[in-house]
Amino acid sequence: MKKISVLLFMFIFIVSASLFGQTYTRFTSDNSQLPWNQVYCIDFDKNNNVWFGGLKNGVGVANVSKLAPDLTTWTVYNQNDLALPEDRVFYMANDASNNMWMCTHYGLSVLRNDGTPELISWTNDSYTRTVQVDPDNNVYLSDRDSAAIFVTPDEGTTWNKWTMSDIGMSSGRPEIYDLEKDSQGRLWICTYYGVTYRDLSNNWNMITETEGLYTYAMTMDNNDHMWVPNHDTEELYEIFPDASVVTHDSNSVDVLKYEINDLEADSNGELWFATDGAGLVHFIPGTGYTKYDVASTSGQIPQDLVDIVEIKDNVLWIATADSGIVRIDGLITGISDEGPEQLPQTVSLAQNYPNPFNPVTNIRFYLPSAGSVSLVVYDILGNLVNKIADGQYSSGDHTVVWTGRDGYGNPVASGIYLYRLDGDGISISKKMVLMK
Repeated sequence: MKKISVLLFMFIFIVSASLFGQTYTRFTSDNSQLPWNQVYCIDFDKNNNVWFGGLKNGVGVANVSKLAPDLTTWTVYNQNDLALPEDRVFYMANDASNNMWMCTHYGLSVLRNDGTPELISWTNDSYTRTVQVDPDNNVYLSDRDSAAIFVTPDEGTTWNKWTMSDIGMSSGRPEIYDLEKDSQGRLWICTYYGVTYRDLSNNWNMITETEGLYTYAMTMDNNDHMWVPNHDTEELYEIFPDASVVTHDSNSVDVLKYEINDLEADSNGELWFATDGAGLVHFIPGTGYTKYDVASTSGQIPQDLVDIVEIKDNVLWIATADSGIVRIDGLITGISDEGPEQLPQTVSLAQNYPNPFNPVTNIRFYLPSAGSVSLVVYDILGNLVNKIADGQYSSGDHTVVWTGRDGYGNPVASGIYLYRLDGDGISISKKMVLMK
């Protein structure tokens, strides 16, 4: 291990008037001590250091690096420094004791908080995939060879084995790509083939709408909604606290035509996507989105292919495909930033907002050209509740308010409702939740 203190030239740009106050700092192997420009994982420790795991370079060559809060001091590690079973680090996770867990494809190592590296010996040569830490300081290791998840509640002293059936899965591989614990204390995990959660009675429940699908990332917003992209389709699943699911697709949010590689929710409950082709995307549910790509940032985000997005103290860190790391200050504020929305080119129906609601919600739709449309609310059984819009509309955005009443003016009960937009050759429907 070598510790290097260098003067790092910070590249700070005001991108445009609309991005005034935002600072983009780019770290590459040319302008910093980042050993490589392709980064597989980013994590943070309890001392506010930023850790980067990297690609295969060979024994004795750096494959993990740590950046201090001063943004100038680097600590660079190689395979031997960290007792790694191989020289690629795909996942890192920091626990409550400030131990840094590092997962390769051939085993798990941990750098203890006193600086001692340790190979978890029984994992050596196993086909390990991911490592995660939950808020209760349990560490989870996914092992494809065993088709199981191994969990340690005591920082590696004992390990418990969870099989596919133990976590409510009937098929697929029990590999944890993300996990969240909601305000009710339920543990949610995103596996390679769907999302499952453990309720307060310790029973596991598979979200059937996601079962068997290629899911690989998940985040939780401040309303306890889980957001999960589907790798194989242009869809984004919004899972509500009652386990109901609303599917967003590229017809309603056209930026979903770009694959989402990673996503995070910020302190405002807004989402940030690392995408394949659209750069970094700021998505405000029910409102719209803004792209931060090569063109809109004048090259300060150097690639439109972004693999990783992480948020720490309202600062964004993104990893590009092979052009290094970008730190972005000033994009996330305490006030919702409803930036310019990219308008769809086809008829679209947005998710109602707020959702869940009580008793008033807004439903927005977009028409690329003038036309006659109707907007109708149904109950979950398909019974007509209220026709809240019907007539000729001009091109552009339109918002209709539903006050939670039926066609006779009576308040309706709590529950899941459908709303459907019908027009010339189109019919789009979505779910919403009235929660009194």
